[in-house]
Amino acid sequence: MKKIVLLVSVLLLWVGQAWALTYSGSLSSAPNGGLYATSFWATSSSFSWDVSYSDQTGLWTYDYTWTGLTKALSHIIVQVSDTFDEINIYDGTTASYELDNFVPGSSNPGIPDDIYGLKFETSGDPTTYDFTIVTDRAPMWGNVYAKDGVENVGNGNNKIDVYAYNTGFALVPPVFDPFTGVSLLSEPTFAPNVVQYGPVFTSTTGVNYGWALVPDTVNGGGGGGGQFVVPEPGTFILVGAGLVGLALLRRKQGR
Repeated sequence: MKKIVLLVSVLLLWVGQAWALTYSGSLSSAPNGGLYATSFWATSSSFSWDVSYSDQTGLWTYDYTWTGLTKALSHIIVQVSDTFDEINIYDGTTASYELDNFVPGSSNPGIPDDIYGLKFETSGDPTTYDFTIVTDRAPMWGNVYAKDGVENVGNGNNKIDVYAYNTGFALVPPVFDPFTGVSLLSEPTFAPNVVQYGPVFTSTTGVNYGWALVPDTVNGGGGGGGQFVVPEPGTFILVGAGLVGLALLRRKQGR
């Protein structure tokens, strides 16, 4: 009977504790760092993240940091899945955002393709910019694009746009499982059935491609392909009660 009481105590203690999933990573413009950047940012830029899930709120918090020494950041766009909407944005999200589909053009020079995402405008021309997205959406591998102004070359008549984006932007990203943190490389140019934690992946040709963790569909993982299911505390209680009941029944039959 003492063993049963101990089992119940351990289960209740465990259930009472809040727990969280956390994933951290970064891209950089260093060789094979997963980030393509021009001009001043070519050797001095990075994009990092800390993504965490709270079982108490059921929400994901995406804390991002952009660093681009020498040249300041004008705006940055973080991709979200195409079913993402305003109702998926919660308190704690950095206020200066715009949710839209952004296309190549003068406002986003050098961007490889359209991107549906959250655009954050900066103020004060920061070289380091921290921002946060709080949402009910689990993470997937996705795209990011950052922009500043232009670099004047020579006598000022030649101008180079200053921007950066992840090197896997134009490819199908790997599938990310938010429950295990494992990524399966799904792009045909990659070696098949390779499991890796990312965020920079090496193709069979030796070329490196990078993605960032960004908000996915409500069910989580891999651009809508996965399910994110976290057992609730009540589930553990029911399982524990069932085990205790079975133990008591066997004890009674043994007598």
